[in-house]
Amino acid sequence: MSHSTVAEAGPRLGLSNLVLDPPIALADGFHLVFLRGHSRPDDGRMKLMRDCPEGLEVQERSGGSVPVLVAHNRTDTPILIIAGQLIRGGKQNRGVNADVLVPAKGSIEIPVTCVERGRWSGGPTGRFNPEGIEPHFIRGQKMRDLHREGDRLDPRFAAMQERGVGTGHHADQQAVWRAIEELRLSLAAGSDSTDLLSALREAERQGTDGVRIEEAREHAGGADGVLVFIDGEFVGGDLFGTEGWFGRISDELVRAAEVSHRFARSRRGRIAPVDLESVSAAAETILDGIERGRWKRHRPVGDEQSWRIDHPFVDAAATLSPDGEPLHLLLGTRHGHSAFARTDVPGWIR
Repeated sequence: MSHSTVAEAGPRLGLSNLVLDPPIALADGFHLVFLRGHSRPDDGRMKLMRDCPEGLEVQERSGGSVPVLVAHNRTDTPILIIAGQLIRGGKQNRGVNADVLVPAKGSIEIPVTCVERGRWSGGPTGRFNPEGIEPHFIRGQKMRDLHREGDRLDPRFAAMQERGVGTGHHADQQAVWRAIEELRLSLAAGSDSTDLLSALREAERQGTDGVRIEEAREHAGGADGVLVFIDGEFVGGDLFGTEGWFGRISDELVRAAEVSHRFARSRRGRIAPVDLESVSAAAETILDGIERGRWKRHRPVGDEQSWRIDHPFVDAAATLSPDGEPLHLLLGTRHGHSAFARTDVPGWIR
């Protein structure tokens, strides 16, 4: 029996009022489309992880476990941890696999993937702290893993099942490590371990190589989300349902997009100029696909409602509150991004 079932009606995402900004070019082949008009006022009933530095404590599970951490919410407010959130600390740095709504005054195990191969040390009660967002080529790969039907039978996840880790929230650890190693090599970033956070710090030290990050910040004001295009191809995006949430995390999301663009350039070099009208049309097509797509209920990790889309080319995960209010929509592509593929290893990142 699959962990997902076809629902009679999909999630109420409220996309009808969504407004798409014209695409902005931050560099050759690197475009963002900001999304507006989706959010509702922030009534304080829920918070983002980054807004609760003292109230949410993430620790190793007793005895230590690579694919699972434990989140303790000390506040009276549910806290949302989004997929792709990088957290530093413990025995090794991790990336969160799926959106998790941690209940108020509650504790819950959260699914994660190691982003620091080669280290397994540190106190088991060592605290984790949020630090950036995974680049799109890693985040998208993990979302596709989570959406793969029949993951109970996938041999890559068999060991996790035997240890009692819940189904439906696994990512291919080996693929994540390969992607991090490729990024590290492309940046010439030295590290004793294959550490994504070290590689991202090296990318920041090297600068943005002409990418107009400040222009993105100017356009992000008041937006609710963003779609990212590299070499004219859609590679991922985020949309938040609460006013101000996107603005508080937009710098990290844009930075993740910039690193993804840099990585794509290292794989492919430069290609022909991209027509802005085609990017705009693609953005509208993607959102139309989300609106018309067939959605399935997915097993939640915490108190959230979790949905996955069944669509031929769009990949998406929708996270709603227990009473059905949209919190976060994570977008990607169904079959991976050729912008990130190595030409000498067909299907490398797929």
